[in-house]
Amino acid sequence: MLLWPLLPVALRIPSPQQLREVNHELQALNDSLDQQVAERTEQLQESENRLQHVIRLSPSVVYCLHPIDNDLLPFKVDFISEKITEISGYTPEEWYRHETLWGERLHPDDAQQAIENMQRLIQQGQLTHEYQFRHKNGEFRWIRDELIVDYDDQHQVIEVFGAWDDITDYKQTESELRLAATTFDSMQAVMITDAEANILRVNKAFSEITGFAAKEVIGHNSGILKSDRQDDDAYQQFWEQLWRQGRYEGEFWNRKKNGEVYPVWQNITAVRDNNGQISHFVSVFSNISDKKAQEMEIQALAYYDTLTKLPNRRLLLNRMEQELKAARRHGLFGAIIFLDLDDFKLLNDSAGHLVGDELLIKVAERIGLHLRTEDTPARLGGDEFLVLLQANQDSVEQASEQAMLIAERMQQELNKPYILNGVPMHFTPSIGISLYPEGNANASELIQQADTAMYRSKSRGKNSISFFNKNMQRAADHRIKIESQLRTAFQQNQFELYFQPQLCADGRCEGVEALIRWRHPQRGLLAPSAFIGIAEQSDLIVMIDRWVMKAACLQLKAWRDSGFSHEYLAVNVSSRQLRQEDFVEQVEDILAETGADPRALMFEITENIFIDKVEQAGKTIRCLNDLGIRFSLDNFGTGYSSLCYLKKMPFHQLKIDRQFVADILTDGNDVAIVEIIIAMANKLNMQVIAEGVQTQTQLDVLLDKGCRLYQGYYFSPPLSVEDFVGYVEKLRT
Repeated sequence: MLLWPLLPVALRIPSPQQLREVNHELQALNDSLDQQVAERTEQLQESENRLQHVIRLSPSVVYCLHPIDNDLLPFKVDFISEKITEISGYTPEEWYRHETLWGERLHPDDAQQAIENMQRLIQQGQLTHEYQFRHKNGEFRWIRDELIVDYDDQHQVIEVFGAWDDITDYKQTESELRLAATTFDSMQAVMITDAEANILRVNKAFSEITGFAAKEVIGHNSGILKSDRQDDDAYQQFWEQLWRQGRYEGEFWNRKKNGEVYPVWQNITAVRDNNGQISHFVSVFSNISDKKAQEMEIQALAYYDTLTKLPNRRLLLNRMEQELKAARRHGLFGAIIFLDLDDFKLLNDSAGHLVGDELLIKVAERIGLHLRTEDTPARLGGDEFLVLLQANQDSVEQASEQAMLIAERMQQELNKPYILNGVPMHFTPSIGISLYPEGNANASELIQQADTAMYRSKSRGKNSISFFNKNMQRAADHRIKIESQLRTAFQQNQFELYFQPQLCADGRCEGVEALIRWRHPQRGLLAPSAFIGIAEQSDLIVMIDRWVMKAACLQLKAWRDSGFSHEYLAVNVSSRQLRQEDFVEQVEDILAETGADPRALMFEITENIFIDKVEQAGKTIRCLNDLGIRFSLDNFGTGYSSLCYLKKMPFHQLKIDRQFVADILTDGNDVAIVEIIIAMANKLNMQVIAEGVQTQTQLDVLLDKGCRLYQGYYFSPPLSVEDFVGYVEKLRT
């Protein structure tokens, strides 16, 4: 049944056109509202972005929090700016999670007052207080905390807004100003200037020291005190440090009103304003003329070593003469312990003198650990130390036992690792002992005896202790004699090169090693074992190394010019040579002077290049390799080699040490080592050569293991130039 006919006649139904018009108006209104909402949203977003930007740029930490209960402590952090991480060490997330963080990190001296202040904040509505807060790294920082409370209609806390500022530097400045005020009337001169060093105030002591009355300097620049004892660079460095670090302490030379120049020791502190900018300088200084005079007198005496602070040779000799007199007078016996560090020169050459000095200081400290108060430790120079043990023993035997006990304790202490440049290193001492009184020997002679005993320790393998006897003196005399004769040998051209062939498995001469010989006028032809050890104890080894390289290059050029050639000429290069900063330039000079082809050179180096400064050695090796020079690693497997360095450095050849070859028939371990070396060399595309081959049986085993290059007396001893050429020609025919 239709109902619409029953509706009142007055009710009119809009036409479709009217409905469309109404709908259009509603749509327009809706679009307008949407646009207004979008514009307001954009404005709000821009406002929020500006607020966030301001918060990020603010030097203060901005935060808001609300109490968990009616009391303000503990509280829950609702928002805290990122700056909090810099000031407290804790991230905003940590502050959000830990409700008790603030109270737990307060300084014990400030905690109670700070907590009471926070509790009063609810009634007061706002608060500014200062306290110390423990940073996450454990350091206490001074904080200025400003808070304001937002209440509801019932005066209940809705939120608390606050700002944190780190005022540690301000507190430091405040403390320094208080200190300056305290010291202003002290016996030291006090001068306060502005940031441009214009004098604002001085105390009475200033006038007494400088001769200037206050009215004569106030308003003038502090340069009025400047003398000519420091140059402009010194003043520039002084001001740069003062502005960079905010403080300076040191010695300066000033000029008095009457023109007199005098030394002062001054402490200058920069004072900063609330913005952290330097506003003033406070200088406190005193005249140290008397002190300087005393220092100069002490320096003139020169009784102590400046590096280790131990007595030096002069003071030691003085005390030794006194001890000798007392020992002879009372019939007592004592001892002298001479100590020298093993391989110290290698450390100096490789790591530098600063590290060497650091080691010497540590050694000096350790030497004193096991001495009695009546004993005297001293540094003679370099890495040589001496200990004078007081003569208080009734017999030579007792003095000997006591000296040995103390020497062993020192040896054990010095054998412990040293941390140098952050790296643990090991060094050992060679120790010599002489007893006194010994006949009519004076102090210098006793030191010489102990020195001779020390060299005996070195010849026994280092890190050992030896007592002086007459045989040692004869050995020392021999060493001095050989060193003198070596210097003469250079002047008279007594050195020669001998050559030992290096053969392939098919009997062909692949290369040759150059070896030095000494044509001694009385003793005949000497092998290196007769003189190299002595040369290494002096600067002669550097001269010998350079002579060998130049002579080898001259011979190489002569052979090539005559048409006599082989794959390479091997020359031994010491680690000391390789670590010389100008070694590459030395080699280039020799090559240029001799005309030798670097591609025909093979440098043999030992594994002790891996002891220290490997990167520097590696750089030198690579530079020489770029010239065309090849490298052989000698004595492989006996020392310090690292497979990592072996992989990184351009080695062409590995040399199996003669000690592995000597026992290859009887020692299974040596066989295994040889197999490993050969296999590793093959994998790394390196040649392998075995040195010290003396029998056919050794050769057969090496052939069986895959070695294809050999050197040793089984084939040929080192030969003169003429004999070597004849030997090779015979092989070729």
